[in-house]
Amino acid sequence: MVANIKIPTLANGANQANAVDDAERCVIRLRYNITTADTRVCSAGTEGGAKSPYTTEEECKAQGGTWSAFNLDSKYDIQNADDDDVGVKGTPPLPDGNPKVGAGACTGSTDCPSGSQVLQGTGGTNSILELAVNTNQYGRTFQDRSHVFSIQSRPPAIPANQVIKNLNVAGKRGNIVQTYPATEYRFAPEELNAGRADLVHFQWTGNDNTNNNGNNNGEGTNNEDRHNIVQFDNKGVNVPAADSATTSSTMKDMFDVEREINTDTGTFTGARPRDELVKQFALAKQTGCATANNVNNDQQTNNCEKLNRELPTVDLGLLQMKPGTFKYMSSRNNNFSNRAQKGSITVSSEAHTRPPPPLDVQVQAVPGPSSENGKVVVTWQPPGQTNPDGTFRAYVGTDGEKYWGVEQDAQMAASYRVQYSEDGGQHWHPTNCITSCSPPDCQCEIDGLKAGTPIAVRVRSAGAGGMSLPSAVGVAQTEHSSSSRECDQKLQNEADGNFVSPGATAAIVIGCIAGAALLACAGWIFLCGGKEYFARHMRPPPPPPPGGKFEGGMAPPAY
Repeated sequence: MVANIKIPTLANGANQANAVDDAERCVIRLRYNITTADTRVCSAGTEGGAKSPYTTEEECKAQGGTWSAFNLDSKYDIQNADDDDVGVKGTPPLPDGNPKVGAGACTGSTDCPSGSQVLQGTGGTNSILELAVNTNQYGRTFQDRSHVFSIQSRPPAIPANQVIKNLNVAGKRGNIVQTYPATEYRFAPEELNAGRADLVHFQWTGNDNTNNNGNNNGEGTNNEDRHNIVQFDNKGVNVPAADSATTSSTMKDMFDVEREINTDTGTFTGARPRDELVKQFALAKQTGCATANNVNNDQQTNNCEKLNRELPTVDLGLLQMKPGTFKYMSSRNNNFSNRAQKGSITVSSEAHTRPPPPLDVQVQAVPGPSSENGKVVVTWQPPGQTNPDGTFRAYVGTDGEKYWGVEQDAQMAASYRVQYSEDGGQHWHPTNCITSCSPPDCQCEIDGLKAGTPIAVRVRSAGAGGMSLPSAVGVAQTEHSSSSRECDQKLQNEADGNFVSPGATAAIVIGCIAGAALLACAGWIFLCGGKEYFARHMRPPPPPPPGGKFEGGMAPPAY
């Protein structure tokens, strides 16, 4: 279970200027309820604490309500025998206990028992199934837990805008069977990312009565939660590094810090040099320890080797760590029964870690101020949960709806920046959308765009660590104007091979005119100039002179 709890500022009397965050014995109650989809009711029509009059999913959604088991509460408790009339009193449509159902198209009078439900199928059959439905378990509460905690103000040395990363411990004593339905010990988070200017607060709380399902497996005094931190250089090994090895080239010293802030006001108060940090983190501030020669067994109260003198709640203060990756483990809770309680801290060279990118970016084209002015509406969701493959997802409620922004990562995004591109992502342009939002109201409008143009949009989260990586890109085409539609049609015709350019059209026209002119000339030559040619060249030769000879004794010309 993950819960985001907002701690209010508590006023010291009527003077708000002296407001503090200190509080003792705060209580939170956690209950694990069984809620099934069989018990869905409508959220609409419940004003004034009334039961919803809408008893089907169709009626509910028609009224703008959600049809979910989440809406089932004490007002639907059955008070008398008449109270469970479905559709009359508004109670949820519960199935009968251990109902019998037909496995085919039985009629109810011959094949099916009276009152049974019929499963979808074809063909007559008298085969009957009995469902294992115990309606006494519906709405039952398990694992009712109350937890007591305190709230502490920031130390005076830490300004209000200082980023603090909390490192804690989750789980309980025992192996995987003994801890069920909880988990074995683990650091939380197991992989912590911080910036070089961030502070990491090392703290945890435990229990002195963990007995469940018998004597839970574990090291040291039975029934007690105890933890510590020692550094090592490889998560695959189970022996911490010797202190001298922390200066080697292969491992950076996690206790060679920029600064440390000690919140202890008792025995361990005061500044802590590097060697003192190593000792406090390893021994978890134990006192009254037996000497090495006087340790007899794991259950010995003053056996500090097993952390038996450690208090259930430990606050090791805050560290501003240098850039690097540091691996650590708990020496007590690292055996076959309890598996591996190991973790790592990665400190970047940047002042703060970047927030994750926003999710579910959607782009929709809408009419602009004019037909030539394109416009899109962009919506997105804050960062969310991570899938095993690194992609993000939303939390899905019992109503089947997605819920974004409930993860701790979402709180790192203080605002968002929206960019768009009109050339397929080669150039990105900023917008005036610099906004914070609460789901599902993360939205931005972009106008002044080209009509009929595909617009790519991406969104970045902005926080103390700067800008996130870009989100996935959303794309939509702005609505067409008359000019853009005509241009788009020409481009489509050209792609289909049905388009002739204006230059080619002009060449065809000129060619046709020239061809016609040539035909006209040929006709004229044939009809006009041809007469003279035939008259000159095709007439018969003149008759020879008398005597058959020309003057000069020359023969007549041959034709």
